[in-house]
Amino acid sequence: MCRIFLHVAAPAFRTRPCAYLFPLQALKSKPPALRLDLAQLAMKQYVIDELRLDDHHKIRKYLEETYGPAELGDIYWVPLAAEVLTEMQLEHSECQPFYFAIQLEENRLSIEMLVRTKNRIRCTCIGYASKNQRIWIMDMVDGILEKLAIAT
Repeated sequence: MCRIFLHVAAPAFRTRPCAYLFPLQALKSKPPALRLDLAQLAMKQYVIDELRLDDHHKIRKYLEETYGPAELGDIYWVPLAAEVLTEMQLEHSECQPFYFAIQLEENRLSIEMLVRTKNRIRCTCIGYASKNQRIWIMDMVDGILEKLAIAT
């Protein structure tokens, strides 16, 4: 069975970076005062680890058939649905379409929560996924796992 985590990396005492893996249920169940302010952290990922080798092959086949071959080694670019774009992203028609990245390793699936475009490196419309986008991304990835009958 796979484990699902939200991976965040943040500066530790401003001298060296450190990363933390938080089980999603633990984050959702903590009292509000103990929850992390994820907006202040440097990197956000939705991570599913402990994939079995056949699960890896099923996911790779699905991603390649649905989104095309990985462009950078094991990274797939998945387009974000138009209905979850922010107001700024909708206004920036020259930057569309918007994507998020899925990295498929042999025993791990990492989804970066950064919404970006292939048309520009920097723009005000590029940034971490909004709450609606995070929900959409996580639901979409969970749907893929369900469709492929991968236990999490």
